[in-house]
Amino acid sequence: MEYPKILPQIKMIDNLAYKHAEQDFKGTELTPVQGQVLMYLAMNPHKTINQKDIERELSLSNPTVSGLLNRLEKKGFIQKVIAPNDNRYKIITLTEKSMMYTEEIFHKMNRTENLLLKGFSSEEIQQLNHFLNRIAQNISE
Repeated sequence: MEYPKILPQIKMIDNLAYKHAEQDFKGTELTPVQGQVLMYLAMNPHKTINQKDIERELSLSNPTVSGLLNRLEKKGFIQKVIAPNDNRYKIITLTEKSMMYTEEIFHKMNRTENLLLKGFSSEEIQQLNHFLNRIAQNISE
């Protein structure tokens, strides 16, 4: 029986990157995952985003996203507004407070990514991105 080669590597990288991001986010009011939610919202300012969209984008479960959104709302980073055409959905929007943090969050996330990609050429980064997208697509099927 052969031991898996890639899966342990992916998990280790995820763990190490998350630990680094946690350190980077210390002293802020946010966790790295909360930062990801805010970045998704900030990167899609003209899109109407609800909880389901965030679940799909970040590959997180309904209860996980629900908890994240409740904590972000409590901290004043987001607002939940009932969708005008469907009372069952709430539109998630950034607040003024979150706008003040956007650049700092981008900086922190980029710093972690730059550390992961240190020494890679532009071509290698492009190839890696292509391979990671293929892996994600394979597991999503």
